[in-house]
Amino acid sequence: MVIEYKEPDFTQNIFNWIISNSKKCRINLALSGMSEYNPHDFGIETSFSKFMDDAGSVDSKLRETISDLYGVKKDEIVFTTGGSEAIFLAALYFRNPLGRALIPVPEYEPMFRAPHSIGTKTILVNGEEIQQEFNKATDHVLISNPNNPTGSAAISDGIRMVIEDSPEKLFVDEAFRDFSFNKEAYTMFSDHPEIITSVTATKFYGAGALRLGWIMAKKDVARRIQALKMITSGSLPMYSLWIGNQILKNREHFIEKAKGRIERNREQIRSFAKKYGIKATDPGNASFCFIYTNKDGYELSSEIMEKEKILLTPGVYFGLKNGFRLCITGREEELKSALEDISKYL
Repeated sequence: MVIEYKEPDFTQNIFNWIISNSKKCRINLALSGMSEYNPHDFGIETSFSKFMDDAGSVDSKLRETISDLYGVKKDEIVFTTGGSEAIFLAALYFRNPLGRALIPVPEYEPMFRAPHSIGTKTILVNGEEIQQEFNKATDHVLISNPNNPTGSAAISDGIRMVIEDSPEKLFVDEAFRDFSFNKEAYTMFSDHPEIITSVTATKFYGAGALRLGWIMAKKDVARRIQALKMITSGSLPMYSLWIGNQILKNREHFIEKAKGRIERNREQIRSFAKKYGIKATDPGNASFCFIYTNKDGYELSSEIMEKEKILLTPGVYFGLKNGFRLCITGREEELKSALEDISKYL
């Protein structure tokens, strides 16, 4: 499969469908990030007067925290308005009138939409086709790792080839990597300093309201991306950076908060797949898995939403016609109930 991406109205309708149904579902299994929390439970200060005392050093302190966490240099960090802007800025950085964006499917929908929206010829390929299709003179590649929607952290031979031959042409979104619950924070950028990576506080940390993310790239690339950001959305609010710094300093507490629930829910998914003979990706590296079906994913998800009020993300959002992504960040009893109801449709 090698096809040029054409943005259909249907894709936007999927996003609108998810948003509209989120207001009336009883169980939301489309929500891939941890739910919002009370920051005071983690000892996080929110007082605006306290923030004003620290305002002059907020940027430098957050850079220092990220630098210490990931082992990167302070001038290799660019703050972004969440994870979506990071994807857009990477696409903008790579843009070449004669170039192409190669996206191995399945993949997170903004990976297709971002380069396409700025006029880059965007090609959807199977992972094994990267080796045949990739032209180092003109092409670049955008991926997520762990992959969204499968949760797989495996690196395909095609991506490995890009890393070895043209690492400067690869962007990797690492929004869900912390769901591996490693004691030490990790980014592929540490091992491959020519690539570009990004992280967001929205998913693992459940801090979507801050709209805080960050790109990591070598100094000259980071400088260019920062210049692009200044003509797109400008600087982030200092208050978000201030809260974000406190959150990252409490990373171990967030691991403690999420790990037990997520690991128990992972076992529920494995048991569910085994019991019903369902083909499902293992959720061991992320907060979701992908359920493969022979049925149209949008029609199936719509039916389950209509009859059971359970919200899922159809495969078409990720470039797949069949199946759906199922998220496991909710309460264990809710997931158990939802899986029993979903099994009736598979």
